[in-house]
Amino acid sequence: MVKDIKLTNENLRDFWAFMVTSSRQARKSALFNTLGVFAEIMIAFFVLDLIFATNFLTPLGLVLATLWLVFYPKFLRKKQVKILKSVARNDEIKDMKFELNDENFAFFSGEKDEKSTFNFIDISEIYECKNIFIVFLFDKIHIILPKDDQTLLIVSNLAKNAKKNILKFENLAYDGVVLG
Repeated sequence: MVKDIKLTNENLRDFWAFMVTSSRQARKSALFNTLGVFAEIMIAFFVLDLIFATNFLTPLGLVLATLWLVFYPKFLRKKQVKILKSVARNDEIKDMKFELNDENFAFFSGEKDEKSTFNFIDISEIYECKNIFIVFLFDKIHIILPKDDQTLLIVSNLAKNAKKNILKFENLAYDGVVLG
């Protein structure tokens, strides 16, 4: 099965919205920066309270750590929106081809070569967003497929052959993140 893929700027912006807000690395970073810094503030003020033998630094640390929990997610959200707004907005359409057979699959522009052919075991994750599918290979290569009935069939076959689940972020799109 061969499918012609037209990647538009909207597809790429949706991909960046996913990478900045919802990818595994973004989620881990947000969790660590939120809860890790909260714990560090608590520990630092507790130790300072013990060193200086005061009774007000531990409660002060609790207040500051709580403020961190309240305000850091809002700051992070604004930072993510700022990053996404800086994504280039050209109207270039990239023509790609996706080829799927029983042994492997390929994603290429122009002529198919060895570097553009992958085995099903190379797939680490498959995500479904509002307008696109994202297939992660080796955690470093990302294949972006615009969402339609034929790509749904292709991605279902990929997931079946790779023995992976399709992780759903059904409402995630660039406009929803930036405007929402």
